Amino acid sequence: MSFSQGVFPTKYKLSVVTPLLKKPNLNSDVPANFRPISNLNISKIIERLFLSRIQPHVCSSGNISPTQLAYRRYHSTETALLHTLHYVYPSSDNRQPTIVASLDFSSAFDTIDHAILLSRLSDRFGLSGNALAWVESYLQNRYHCVQLDQAALTGVPQGSVLGPLLFSCYVSPISSIASSHNVGIQQYAHDTQLYIALKASESSTQLAQFSSCLSSFHDWFCHNGLSLNSSKSESILFGSCQRMCAVSQLSLNLPSLAQLFPSQIHTQTAYLALCRNIHYHSRALRHIRLVLSIPVASSVVAAIVQSRLDYVNSLLYGTSTINIHKLQCTQNTLLNCSFKLPISPSPS
Repeated sequence: MSFSQGVFPTKYKLSVVTPLLKKPNLNSDVPANFRPISNLNISKIIERLFLSRIQPHVCSSGNISPTQLAYRRYHSTETALLHTLHYVYPSSDNRQPTIVASLDFSSAFDTIDHAILLSRLSDRFGLSGNALAWVESYLQNRYHCVQLDQAALTGVPQGSVLGPLLFSCYVSPISSIASSHNVGIQQYAHDTQLYIALKASESSTQLAQFSSCLSSFHDWFCHNGLSLNSSKSESILFGSCQRMCAVSQLSLNLPSLAQLFPSQIHTQTAYLALCRNIHYHSRALRHIRLVLSIPVASSVVAAIVQSRLDYVNSLLYGTSTINIHKLQCTQNTLLNCSFKLPISPSPS
């Protein structure tokens, strides 16, 4: 009845908001460091049913941004990292340093304009009739337990099933902005990265082009009710020391971004940090190994430690034999912790 009438049940619009710190080390006395997560309970069942109907239509429209790597099947943070390296490595091989600008929205999910979203769903993705009316009913007249007055609400509920898809539809046009400036783009949820490989003979022109692209993004954000978080937006330069020094001497104009700084990809540091982390947990496991059975110890190793080795392991392709040997040693240590009991000290 909800779908046929295009009405989302009113009693499911009340959500209990739980404020969660965005990062564990942030100051809990600052309200801006919290993210409001909506506990929607049973309404998620209806949302999943609607998502199973609307998602195939949206994905088949051809208008969803192909650079959006979040909230899509067979895509993950590993896909995003591979995409970044796939852009940076070939450019470095061609002696072209790469500028990567990472843009962060301020309260992205909370500032979505409902009128613009509904218009975009209609004009860009072809939603109409009861389907569009249902989305409008879903968005409007929602209530939160923390609300003190009856002010109009914006945004989509964080923690909802439909929120990620609706947000992806909302920001889908920005990929065309980057394409119009010949700038590469990658999106993961509300985080956006812009790329450009600099040629020695065209560096000044390309930097001006990159700055123009950032200005266009800033204008689009303002027009659509979004804003850049300048404190979390950064830019970085990848390449050899010689190439980066040549580029860093040029005049850069990157609005709403931190100062561009040279850097290199030091994979060795990442491997050492991973090995240290795994050895730390292995030593901790040895202290309680005597009271754990083999199945329990194996489960602990797989959940807490082995998962760290498995995460984004496709990035290990092409790495040195030395790094592989270090990781193999950590894995051998984990096997010893799982299947072998430590030798108990003999009584004095």
